[in-house]
Amino acid sequence: MTRKNIRSGVILVWCTVAFAGCGATARLTVAEGTGPQPVLPALERSLIPTVNIVSAKGWTAAATPAPAAGLTVTALA
Repeated sequence: MTRKNIRSGVILVWCTVAFAGCGATARLTVAEGTGPQPVLPALERSLIPTVNIVSAKGWTAAATPAPAAGLTVTALA
């Protein structure tokens, strides 16, 4: 095998593995998945697990969370 064939094979395998986990969608609404007794979907095993990462958003300059009585909120950084 030549280096070009090996490289093509590695790229093909990498693409196959990378796209193997694509296509998963939510089957429950947000309301069904929250609250004191949420509906949990059946366990689903896959070669590459689906991970949904949310991008962080900071507070605006004027907004702060509401602290409990007797506590205050200050900026950490």
